[in-house]
Amino acid sequence: GENNTAQFVRALLYKMKLIQYNEEDAFFKSLSEMKSEEAAAVFPMKQFLNSLIGDMYWTYYQNNRYDLLERTRVENFTLEDIKTWDATKIIEQSIQYYKNSISEPERLQQVSLEGYNDMLNNYVYDKYIPNGRKYRPALYDFLAFKAIGFFSNKEAGVTRPAEQFLLNDPIFMSDAKEFSVLDISTKDVFSFDYYAITILRDVIRFHLNDGNVDALVDADLKRLEFVFNSSGNAEKENLYLKALQNLLDKYSVYPV
Repeated sequence: GENNTAQFVRALLYKMKLIQYNEEDAFFKSLSEMKSEEAAAVFPMKQFLNSLIGDMYWTYYQNNRYDLLERTRVENFTLEDIKTWDATKIIEQSIQYYKNSISEPERLQQVSLEGYNDMLNNYVYDKYIPNGRKYRPALYDFLAFKAIGFFSNKEAGVTRPAEQFLLNDPIFMSDAKEFSVLDISTKDVFSFDYYAITILRDVIRFHLNDGNVDALVDADLKRLEFVFNSSGNAEKENLYLKALQNLLDKYSVYPV
Protein backbone atom coordinates (compact mmCIF):
# COMPACT_ATOMS: atom_id res chain seq x y z
CA GLY A 1 0.00 0.00 0.00
CA GLU A 2 0.90 3.68 0.10
CA ASN A 3 2.51 3.34 3.51
CA ASN A 4 4.86 0.66 2.24
CA THR A 5 5.75 2.91 -0.67
CA ALA A 6 6.84 5.62 1.75
CA GLN A 7 8.96 3.22 3.80
CA PHE A 8 10.51 1.74 0.69
CA VAL A 9 11.46 5.13 -0.71
CA ARG A 10 12.84 6.18 2.67
CA ALA A 11 15.13 3.13 2.67
CA LEU A 12 16.24 3.80 -0.89
CA LEU A 13 17.01 7.45 -0.19
CA TYR A 14 19.05 6.46 2.83
CA LYS A 15 20.98 3.95 0.75
CA MET A 16 21.64 6.52 -1.95
CA LYS A 17 22.97 8.96 0.62
CA LEU A 18 25.56 6.37 1.59
CA ILE A 19 26.82 6.03 -1.96
CA GLN A 20 29.22 8.77 -2.89
CA TYR A 21 28.57 10.04 -6.41
CA ASN A 22 32.27 10.51 -6.94
CA GLU A 23 32.95 6.80 -6.54
CA GLU A 24 32.16 6.08 -10.14
CA ASP A 25 31.61 2.36 -9.84
CA ALA A 26 29.44 2.72 -6.76
CA PHE A 27 27.37 5.21 -8.73
CA PHE A 28 26.88 2.81 -11.64
CA LYS A 29 25.99 0.00 -9.26
CA SER A 30 23.42 2.21 -7.55
CA LEU A 31 21.97 3.34 -10.88
CA SER A 32 21.59 -0.19 -12.12
CA GLU A 33 19.95 -1.22 -8.85
CA MET A 34 17.52 1.68 -9.09
CA LYS A 35 16.66 0.74 -12.65
CA SER A 36 15.80 -2.82 -11.73
CA GLU A 37 13.67 -1.56 -8.81
CA GLU A 38 11.91 0.77 -11.25
CA ALA A 39 11.27 -2.02 -13.75
CA ALA A 40 9.48 -4.06 -11.10
CA ALA A 41 7.67 -1.17 -9.39
CA VAL A 42 4.02 -0.21 -9.72
CA PHE A 43 2.15 3.06 -9.18
CA PRO A 44 3.05 5.35 -7.40
CA MET A 45 6.46 3.88 -6.54
CA LYS A 46 7.26 3.65 -10.24
CA GLN A 47 6.80 7.40 -10.74
CA PHE A 48 8.87 8.19 -7.67
CA LEU A 49 11.73 5.99 -8.84
CA ASN A 50 11.63 7.55 -12.30
CA SER A 51 12.11 10.94 -10.65
CA LEU A 52 15.08 9.66 -8.64
CA ILE A 53 16.71 8.03 -11.67
CA GLY A 54 16.26 11.23 -13.71
CA ASP A 55 18.00 12.99 -10.85
CA MET A 56 20.86 10.48 -10.83
CA TYR A 57 21.53 10.89 -14.56
CA TRP A 58 21.46 14.66 -14.18
CA THR A 59 23.88 14.58 -11.24
CA TYR A 60 26.16 12.32 -13.27
CA TYR A 61 26.01 14.79 -16.16
CA GLN A 62 26.83 17.74 -13.92
CA ASN A 63 29.75 15.94 -12.27
CA ASN A 64 31.21 14.79 -15.60
CA ARG A 65 30.09 17.61 -17.86
CA TYR A 66 33.49 18.49 -19.33
CA ASP A 67 34.43 14.93 -20.23
CA LEU A 68 30.99 14.28 -21.64
CA LEU A 69 30.92 17.38 -23.81
CA GLU A 70 34.27 16.44 -25.29
CA ARG A 71 32.89 13.11 -26.46
CA THR A 72 31.75 13.54 -30.01
CA ARG A 73 28.36 12.30 -31.07
CA VAL A 74 29.73 9.10 -32.50
CA GLU A 75 27.79 5.87 -32.61
CA ASN A 76 30.40 4.09 -30.52
CA PHE A 77 28.36 3.90 -27.34
CA THR A 78 26.90 0.65 -26.10
CA LEU A 79 23.52 0.91 -24.41
CA GLU A 80 24.69 -1.24 -21.52
CA ASP A 81 27.68 0.91 -20.73
CA ILE A 82 26.90 4.46 -19.61
CA LYS A 83 30.65 5.20 -19.53
CA THR A 84 30.63 5.32 -23.35
CA TRP A 85 27.74 7.77 -23.65
CA ASP A 86 28.01 11.39 -24.72
CA ALA A 87 26.26 14.40 -23.13
CA THR A 88 23.20 14.24 -25.36
CA LYS A 89 22.59 10.59 -24.53
CA ILE A 90 22.75 11.24 -20.76
CA ILE A 91 20.43 14.23 -20.98
CA GLU A 92 18.05 12.23 -23.19
CA GLN A 93 17.79 9.72 -20.34
CA SER A 94 17.13 12.41 -17.74
CA ILE A 95 14.37 13.90 -19.90
CA GLN A 96 12.76 10.49 -20.40
CA TYR A 97 12.81 9.54 -16.71
CA TYR A 98 11.46 12.90 -15.57
CA LYS A 99 8.66 12.66 -18.14
CA ASN A 100 7.83 9.16 -16.88
CA SER A 101 7.78 10.44 -13.29
CA ILE A 102 4.56 12.34 -13.97
CA SER A 103 2.80 9.68 -16.03
CA GLU A 104 -0.76 8.91 -14.88
CA PRO A 105 -1.17 12.48 -13.58
CA GLU A 106 -4.84 12.04 -12.65
CA ARG A 107 -3.94 9.20 -10.30
CA LEU A 108 -0.97 11.09 -8.82
CA GLN A 109 -3.30 14.02 -8.17
CA GLN A 110 -5.40 11.75 -5.94
CA VAL A 111 -2.46 10.78 -3.71
CA SER A 112 -2.04 13.17 -0.77
CA LEU A 113 1.50 13.99 0.23
CA GLU A 114 0.59 13.60 3.90
CA GLY A 115 1.70 9.95 4.02
CA TYR A 116 5.12 10.95 2.71
CA ASN A 117 5.85 13.79 5.11
CA ASP A 118 8.72 12.56 7.24
CA MET A 119 10.37 10.92 4.26
CA LEU A 120 10.39 14.10 2.23
CA ASN A 121 11.43 16.38 5.07
CA ASN A 122 15.10 16.27 4.21
CA TYR A 123 14.80 15.48 0.57
CA VAL A 124 13.72 18.12 -1.87
CA TYR A 125 11.39 20.70 -0.42
CA ASP A 126 12.07 24.12 -1.77
CA LYS A 127 14.23 25.73 0.91
CA TYR A 128 12.75 29.11 0.13
CA ILE A 129 9.15 28.15 0.74
CA PRO A 130 7.93 28.35 4.32
CA ASN A 131 5.18 25.68 4.86
CA GLY A 132 6.27 23.99 1.64
CA ARG A 133 3.63 21.32 2.09
CA LYS A 134 0.82 23.80 1.77
CA TYR A 135 1.97 24.39 -1.79
CA ARG A 136 2.55 20.72 -2.68
CA PRO A 137 -0.66 19.04 -1.53
CA ALA A 138 -0.52 16.01 -3.85
CA LEU A 139 2.24 13.61 -4.85
CA TYR A 140 1.66 15.00 -8.34
CA ASP A 141 2.70 18.50 -7.21
CA PHE A 142 5.83 17.16 -5.61
CA LEU A 143 6.92 15.14 -8.66
CA ALA A 144 5.87 17.83 -11.14
CA PHE A 145 7.99 20.44 -9.35
CA LYS A 146 10.96 18.07 -9.22
CA ALA A 147 10.63 17.81 -13.01
CA ILE A 148 10.14 21.58 -13.39
CA GLY A 149 13.31 22.08 -11.33
CA PHE A 150 15.22 19.91 -13.78
CA PHE A 151 13.68 21.46 -16.88
CA SER A 152 14.36 25.00 -15.59
CA ASN A 153 18.08 24.40 -16.14
CA LYS A 154 19.44 26.51 -18.97
CA GLU A 155 21.48 23.73 -20.47
CA ALA A 156 24.02 24.70 -23.08
CA GLY A 157 25.46 21.24 -23.58
CA VAL A 158 22.78 20.01 -25.95
CA THR A 159 22.54 20.68 -29.66
CA ARG A 160 20.01 23.34 -30.55
CA PRO A 161 17.74 22.60 -33.50
CA ALA A 162 16.82 25.06 -36.23
CA GLU A 163 13.28 25.28 -34.92
CA GLN A 164 13.96 26.32 -31.36
CA PHE A 165 11.08 26.61 -28.90
CA LEU A 166 10.86 30.17 -27.52
CA LEU A 167 8.84 31.80 -24.75
CA ASN A 168 8.72 35.30 -26.28
CA ASP A 169 4.98 35.41 -26.95
CA PRO A 170 3.06 37.56 -24.39
CA ILE A 171 0.47 34.75 -24.19
CA PHE A 172 2.84 32.87 -21.87
CA MET A 173 2.35 35.64 -19.30
CA SER A 174 -1.42 35.77 -19.72
CA ASP A 175 -3.98 35.20 -16.98
CA ALA A 176 -3.81 31.72 -15.37
CA LYS A 177 -7.14 30.62 -16.88
CA GLU A 178 -6.13 31.64 -20.38
CA PHE A 179 -2.67 30.16 -19.93
CA SER A 180 -4.03 26.87 -18.58
CA VAL A 181 -5.80 26.02 -21.85
CA LEU A 182 -2.92 26.94 -24.18
CA ASP A 183 -2.04 24.36 -26.78
CA ILE A 184 1.76 24.36 -26.61
CA SER A 185 3.76 22.35 -29.12
CA THR A 186 7.23 22.11 -30.64
CA LYS A 187 9.37 19.82 -32.76
CA ASP A 188 12.31 20.58 -30.47
CA VAL A 189 12.57 17.36 -28.42
CA PHE A 190 15.46 18.75 -26.35
CA SER A 191 13.72 21.95 -25.31
CA PHE A 192 13.90 22.24 -21.54
CA ASP A 193 11.77 25.40 -21.73
CA TYR A 194 9.03 23.49 -23.56
CA TYR A 195 8.83 20.75 -20.94
CA ALA A 196 8.98 23.21 -18.04
CA ILE A 197 6.20 25.41 -19.39
CA THR A 198 3.87 22.52 -20.27
CA ILE A 199 4.23 20.95 -16.81
CA LEU A 200 3.63 24.37 -15.19
CA ARG A 201 0.51 24.70 -17.35
CA ASP A 202 -0.74 21.28 -16.19
CA VAL A 203 -0.12 22.06 -12.50
CA ILE A 204 -1.96 25.38 -12.86
CA ARG A 205 -4.88 23.68 -14.64
CA PHE A 206 -5.05 21.07 -11.85
CA HIS A 207 -5.34 23.71 -9.12
CA LEU A 208 -7.73 25.94 -11.06
CA ASN A 209 -9.99 22.87 -11.11
CA ASP A 210 -9.52 21.70 -7.53
CA GLY A 211 -9.72 25.23 -6.13
CA ASN A 212 -6.54 25.03 -4.04
CA VAL A 213 -5.62 28.74 -4.03
CA ASP A 214 -2.31 28.34 -2.13
CA ALA A 215 -0.97 25.77 -4.58
CA LEU A 216 -2.38 27.67 -7.56
CA VAL A 217 -0.82 31.03 -6.67
CA ASP A 218 2.52 29.41 -5.86
CA ALA A 219 2.57 27.59 -9.23
CA ASP A 220 1.47 30.71 -11.08
CA LEU A 221 4.24 32.81 -9.50
CA LYS A 222 6.75 30.16 -10.55
CA ARG A 223 5.32 30.19 -14.07
CA LEU A 224 5.54 33.97 -14.42
CA GLU A 225 9.07 34.10 -13.02
CA PHE A 226 10.17 31.28 -15.30
CA VAL A 227 8.72 32.96 -18.40
CA PHE A 228 10.21 36.30 -17.39
CA ASN A 229 13.67 34.72 -17.06
CA SER A 230 13.37 32.81 -20.34
CA SER A 231 11.63 35.35 -22.55
CA GLY A 232 13.38 37.45 -25.17
CA ASN A 233 10.41 39.82 -25.41
CA ALA A 234 11.50 43.48 -25.15
CA GLU A 235 8.31 44.29 -23.22
CA LYS A 236 8.76 41.51 -20.68
CA GLU A 237 9.19 43.78 -17.63
CA ASN A 238 5.84 45.41 -18.27
CA LEU A 239 4.15 42.11 -19.02
CA TYR A 240 5.54 40.59 -15.81
CA LEU A 241 4.48 43.54 -13.68
CA LYS A 242 1.00 43.54 -15.19
CA ALA A 243 0.64 39.79 -14.57
CA LEU A 244 1.75 40.13 -10.94
CA GLN A 245 -0.65 43.03 -10.39
CA ASN A 246 -3.45 40.96 -11.91
CA LEU A 247 -2.63 38.07 -9.56
CA LEU A 248 -2.51 40.41 -6.58
CA ASP A 249 -5.91 41.93 -7.42
CA LYS A 250 -7.52 38.57 -8.01
CA TYR A 251 -6.35 36.93 -4.77
CA SER A 252 -6.00 39.94 -2.47
CA VAL A 253 -8.40 38.46 0.12
CA TYR A 254 -6.28 35.30 0.54
CA PRO A 255 -3.29 35.12 2.94
CA VAL A 256 -1.14 33.59 0.19
